[in-house]
Amino acid sequence: MQSYTPINCDHHDYIELACVRGYPLIIILTDGSEVRGRALTTETRADHSEWLVVKTAVHQRSIRLDSIAKISTDIEGASFSSINLK
Repeated sequence: MQSYTPINCDHHDYIELACVRGYPLIIILTDGSEVRGRALTTETRADHSEWLVVKTAVHQRSIRLDSIAKISTDIEGASFSSINLK
C-alpha cells in the first residue's frame, strides 16, 4: 500500500460530524467503487494513517481516508449533503 497522504483538515470536521450523528453514507473511492454504510468512528493507526469505520449491510469496514474521493449523506435533513475529498 502507498504511503498515507493526510486529507484536508476541513474535511475531518464533516467526517467527525457524520460519525457523531451516525449518518448513513455513500462513499465513492478513488478507484471508482462505492461503499454504503453508517458512519461509526475514525481511527488513527500506528503508521499514522487515518481511517473511517462504517457499518455496512454485511460487516464493519475500515476505509483509509486518502482512498476516498467523495462522501455523500444518504439521509434527508443532514448537516451536509456531500464533500469532495479529491
